[in-house]
Amino acid sequence: MKYLILLATLVFLVPIGSLAQIDDKGATPVSNNSQQPTAKGTTRAVVVGISDYQQIPDLQYADKDAKTFADWLRSPAGGSLPEDNIKLLLNENATKGKVVMSLYWLTEESQEGDQAIIFFSGHGDIEVQLFDQLGFLLCWDALPYGYMAGGTLELNHLQSILKTLTITKKSRVLLITDACRSGKLAGAEHNGPGITTANLAHAMANTTKLISCEQDEVSIEGPDWGGGHGAFSYHLIDGLYGLADLDTNREVTVLEARRYLEDHVTPQVAPIKQTPQVIGSNAAVLAAVDPAVLKAWKDQKAGELSQISAGNMRGIVEDILAEADSAIQQTYADFLAAIERKELMVAEDSSRRTADVCFELLIQDTSIQKLHGHIKRTYVAALVDEGQQYVNKWMLSEIPEIQPTNVNVPGYMAKAASILGESHYLYKDLKAKEYFFKAVPIRFKLAQQGTITSKQDEEFMSLLDSAYTFNKNLPVLYALEAAHARTTLKDYPRAEKLYLKSIELVPTWAFEYAFLAQCYASMGNKENAFKCLEKALKYKPNYYTVYWSVDVILYKDLIIRSLPTDTLDIKQYIETSVFSERDYRLGAQLAEYAIASGCAGCSRHYLQYILSRGEYNKAEFLVEKLLHNIPDSMFLQYWDFWPCAEVYLLSYEKTKYLDVMGKATKNFVDKLDRSIGDIFYSDTAKYLSISISQNLLAGNYNAATQFFNKLKLLPNTFFSQSVYKDLYRGSVHERGLISYILGNYMEAEQLFSEAMDLDSSKNFQASFATLYDGPFLIAFKKGDYETANFWFNKMMDACFDERTLYHFIKNTLELAIIHQLHDEALYLFESAAKRFPDNPALKYHTGGIQHYLLNRPKRAIQKYKETLKISEDFHIAYYSLAQAYLQIGRKSKAFNWLELSLKKRAISKNKLDTDPLWDPERNKPRFTQLLQQYFPESE
Repeated sequence: MKYLILLATLVFLVPIGSLAQIDDKGATPVSNNSQQPTAKGTTRAVVVGISDYQQIPDLQYADKDAKTFADWLRSPAGGSLPEDNIKLLLNENATKGKVVMSLYWLTEESQEGDQAIIFFSGHGDIEVQLFDQLGFLLCWDALPYGYMAGGTLELNHLQSILKTLTITKKSRVLLITDACRSGKLAGAEHNGPGITTANLAHAMANTTKLISCEQDEVSIEGPDWGGGHGAFSYHLIDGLYGLADLDTNREVTVLEARRYLEDHVTPQVAPIKQTPQVIGSNAAVLAAVDPAVLKAWKDQKAGELSQISAGNMRGIVEDILAEADSAIQQTYADFLAAIERKELMVAEDSSRRTADVCFELLIQDTSIQKLHGHIKRTYVAALVDEGQQYVNKWMLSEIPEIQPTNVNVPGYMAKAASILGESHYLYKDLKAKEYFFKAVPIRFKLAQQGTITSKQDEEFMSLLDSAYTFNKNLPVLYALEAAHARTTLKDYPRAEKLYLKSIELVPTWAFEYAFLAQCYASMGNKENAFKCLEKALKYKPNYYTVYWSVDVILYKDLIIRSLPTDTLDIKQYIETSVFSERDYRLGAQLAEYAIASGCAGCSRHYLQYILSRGEYNKAEFLVEKLLHNIPDSMFLQYWDFWPCAEVYLLSYEKTKYLDVMGKATKNFVDKLDRSIGDIFYSDTAKYLSISISQNLLAGNYNAATQFFNKLKLLPNTFFSQSVYKDLYRGSVHERGLISYILGNYMEAEQLFSEAMDLDSSKNFQASFATLYDGPFLIAFKKGDYETANFWFNKMMDACFDERTLYHFIKNTLELAIIHQLHDEALYLFESAAKRFPDNPALKYHTGGIQHYLLNRPKRAIQKYKETLKISEDFHIAYYSLAQAYLQIGRKSKAFNWLELSLKKRAISKNKLDTDPLWDPERNKPRFTQLLQQYFPESE
């Protein structure tokens, strides 16, 4: 039995009469003990049930409750409603567009004396308490946050629909909402479902209401009730069939329903407290009882109601189309097919008609005028639903502020708004989204070009101002303007206010917290920045962009890029800047916080932090978690795959390194074929440059060369902007490295020289595009060690902190492991170890190259011991010593160092199990004893 916070409300509005019985149109009124006059009318129903949501936590039996209620409507007890009078929307068919258009159908078709029934079973919540916001019923395409962005039915709008039905149309209305909470919704922290319950109970005057429980109680659903129902809904339908007819007068009144629910729901859910509320006139009649149907219901409760439902009737749509000519019939068929293919305004095949073309033809044909309302609603639902999917993608994107959008979406919104007209309650929301979608591509363009003119700014803001005019509570508007203010205008105080506004509207929007953190970092307020990142992790523990944001805030490369080119003393800038060793460790603490919270990711900054201290086992554990959980779509950007690959690089595990790099490269190219919108391949130059880097790091020299040749074909004017100049300079250097690796030393020297000539900021290059290693390699190959040492010292001058020295180590290992430049790498490490004698990593990798690449374990042993003299906490050295001693036949010492490595947790059981060096020892007592001692849980 599953426990839920459950809101279930039956609201019965009786402004002019009572409910209905059967007549030849579908229903006639039953007599009412409160002296209401008899009236005749047609009954229509919109029935919605959602268990399987697109984005938010699922429910178990909401769709089944809705289907059972629809079956009751089809039965004689419920009025024998024909299929044309019931709109049944279940799960993925219950989108915001389809729900709203079905309610629109209800208001259009209802006339004086008719009855309108609305049944909703699904989630109900309120995210942020505004004075004019009552809450939301969540449709299938609702977001996990940002309810005002769409995918929901606002109670304010529902109230307007009810007023239209009861006051304007003078129809009788039966409203049933069963809005459950299963799992964590956006409004959970302030009891959003409970507030929605209270607002439903108090916001609608002149109503009769049936509510499953009081505001602060819990209600339950489970298989105990009819094989799977909510306890309240199950007994409610039982009661409507006639089990609540306590005086057997063939009527179920409000008083009888109250007693029946109290007698059956409350005792059955004990010890959980659940007190159904029934508010209204005790004598009001809720249902007529048909004895035959009641008997059949009792006999077949465990079965399907379809056996006693009314027979299928030919639909009104088919009847009207049958009288139309064949061309119109074909146009209607094409209309539905185009909607199914989502070819609303543009067709992939030019020989096919779009839904828009078919719509205009159908709406002009007077022979099917009775279908025009249905056709409009069908088309508007498709337009609204497609637009909502783009809103959802934008809000859920890892980098939402730069995502382009389908160029047709503004047209979708404009078309839907024009069809509905200004008087429709959706009109303003659609117009706001129309202008939003017009602004997104402009924002994207401005983000790419990096500069902005006053005219461009005015154009962008004019669109947003128009959107604000229609809807000031649309959170994506503030998010888009905030991104514009932060990244394009560099107006951080303005961006801060806008981010805070979007968060006010969507308090659980993790993405906005991450970008607000970057805003605070740009303002020098690191304390607030980290508070925002912690908030982001709270609401989205696996949010990888949070870890990237740590790097944006702490990773000094990105700060150096923004320095003016005439800055000479980078070391002094770093030492006197707001970024310090304390911040370096603070970033690590944040990553630890995330991991302790069960997160599957960690930042590049933190991985490098623990790798620089020799905690390779811990790093590999984190990377394995990351690789297991990170989606392929996120395995594109360099901050995703480089940290993972670096772990294996520093562990001399070339195969694993190449696997990660190969996956990243493949996903990058594959996605490029499907999309051209991501910030890191949004234009040709960036795509080609990153492709060169990826293939070089993966050892794919031919592919890297091909991408470089394509880059060279771009016009020279393309590289006049500084960002493209940096990309080109780095690519020329990488092409020179390829020539060197392949033995074309003269060509390599020319390319290295060209790259150096392109660099206008000689103090910067080692920080983000290592150019000095090119001239070093040429001098080393020539045997000109004096010149080689000159360039080596230039590299070392740039390594003034842990972070830059770490990059030197990583780049040198790439030369050794990937590109097989063993002698060059060994020379660099030996020289660097002399320059920085207190750095254990340099000493360790001097031994590592000897051991793992040159097969000289005896020479490596001394370097490993020197490593541990510098730092006993450089854990990987313990296991490397165990391996080296085992390789030279010193088994006793090998086992001693193995035990020390196990004590230090320098090696995992999985790695020990898969290391072939230990295969001859696995069944021997010393080895099995160590396994039992340090991995007892595996026995």
